Amino acid sequence: MAQPISTIAEFRNYLQLVEERAQHHAKNVDTVILALAGAVVMLSDAGNQLEVRQYRGRTVNVLWLKKRGRRFAFSYNHDANAIELRERSVTGPAISRFTNRSTLREVHDAISQL
Repeated sequence: MAQPISTIAEFRNYLQLVEERAQHHAKNVDTVILALAGAVVMLSDAGNQLEVRQYRGRTVNVLWLKKRGRRFAFSYNHDANAIELRERSVTGPAISRFTNRSTLREVHDAISQL
């Protein structure tokens, strides 16, 4: 189930939760989260309602955004040890992968070129 993010405070709380989880289980993506968050805010569709996934009443590490009217999902792929950007859903085609080695240019270009 998707939960809308309506305020900066809600987005900040979500990002802090994701970053805390990354510190414990996915240190290879703990800093790229900041770059991805900025890119989402700056480059997603104006008026876009960000959404996060809820599972059994808990927020999980999936964020949806819209770019040019199309829906995309960010989620952590445990096998790839990377955050993936996928078209439509967490099972959609993978478009990009991000880790702490991803440059700001790579993050910017991946989101802006959607």
